[in-house]
Amino acid sequence: LDDEPFPWGSDVRNDRCNGWTGDFPSTNNELDGYSGTAPVSTFEPNQFGLYNMVGNVWEWTEGGNEKERPIRGGSYIDTIDGSAN
Repeated sequence: LDDEPFPWGSDVRNDRCNGWTGDFPSTNNELDGYSGTAPVSTFEPNQFGLYNMVGNVWEWTEGGNEKERPIRGGSYIDTIDGSAN
């Protein structure tokens, strides 16, 4: 999937990832079922058998230095709609 915001495409799927839904930081609607992080096996794994690659995960990527490293992904405090990341 080239240039898609999620591994499954462009649709927001609260049943596929853990993220903040609502007015950040005051109201989390918990549409994913969790007020914070979700247990690892909550959502289906991807084609490689990896869990939680979207939502409450930050991936360290190669590059940077000891104090600054590039990251990919998001965390459970990121909003699904991208308004507070």
